Amino acid sequence: MIKFLIDHLDPLGQGVSKRVDGDVRPVPTFIPKTLPGEQGSARIIKSAKGVEFAELVEIFRKSSRRIEPECPHFHQCPGCDYQHVSYADELAYKKSALLFILRFIDLSGCEVELIPAFHRFFYRNRVQLHYRHKYIGLINANTDSILEIPQCRLMSPQVKYEVDKLYATKKWTEEHRGRGHVEIYEKEGGISLQWNQSYAGGGFSQVNSEMNIQLKKWIKNRFLSEKYKTIVDIFSGNGNLSDDLMLSGDIRRIMVDSHEASVENTDNTIFIKQDLFSKNAAEAFYRKSKLQKVDILLLDPPRGGFPSLSEWYKKFKPEYIVYVSCNPATLSRDLNDLMKYNKKIKITDLVLLDMFPSTRHFETVVILKHY
Repeated sequence: MIKFLIDHLDPLGQGVSKRVDGDVRPVPTFIPKTLPGEQGSARIIKSAKGVEFAELVEIFRKSSRRIEPECPHFHQCPGCDYQHVSYADELAYKKSALLFILRFIDLSGCEVELIPAFHRFFYRNRVQLHYRHKYIGLINANTDSILEIPQCRLMSPQVKYEVDKLYATKKWTEEHRGRGHVEIYEKEGGISLQWNQSYAGGGFSQVNSEMNIQLKKWIKNRFLSEKYKTIVDIFSGNGNLSDDLMLSGDIRRIMVDSHEASVENTDNTIFIKQDLFSKNAAEAFYRKSKLQKVDILLLDPPRGGFPSLSEWYKKFKPEYIVYVSCNPATLSRDLNDLMKYNKKIKITDLVLLDMFPSTRHFETVVILKHY
């Protein structure tokens, strides 16, 4: 057991305490669910590479910014990070986290535009729960056990209805024994349950429908006054982000890594199958597409980012790059590589869109232009 004084929050929303044990130098300790200025006690659960990770036991002195979380699972649940502060404070912490992660990127003349969520709770249209024997919920990494979350405040009413049934009867245990997971998500016409399939096995979609509309709307409005004729949409899925950019009949779109059957607007659209992480993927795409000019390169990669972004820029030299990211750390890495390669590339827009309120996660939109 240790006593702590929280100095600040890290980009993951964890409190950071620097304690001194006798003559030992200060050891940074990361403690979730705490706030700057708070004092209390915590239990060390892991030590690695000169840092420690702890779980909160008791707070002796609370921050004036602390509020009572709405969800009764908050203090044990790994799913939420900010329910103990107001939503305004949550956004402020997220903005600070983004700027800290991008601190080595040239943001001169560019301010962070914040797009808050409409609702802080009851927004998730898709959730993945893990089960072990008769218990179903989220995995508590500290104890390697299942934390049941029947009163979760993030699920949409439709998803919550299905989750309530799993907790109410436990009939699912008749067919699903041992360990596994289930993904519950909204689809047109109802709710789908996918047992022990790959993540987003029923097709990827943003988990917050309202904020996804805002994301699409922002990108569309940003380019209303721009002249462009060719869009390359990689990691395109069902065309979620590029559909609204097809504003006229003379705009051509090339979709890579798409779910072709689910694309609604196929006019002037070319579909190309390509492993985007394979060696020489940009060269292979160049040969298939025979493109000479790209006006907008649009990408929304998985959390691992897109380390090959510089290669694609070298090959096609798009006038604009629209990079949508759910992981600012890999976004920073990719932007740093790209802007080192060509110092004439500048960031014109930086948006923090709160796709995942109450959690430490958010969506970032970056627009880059070649000057």
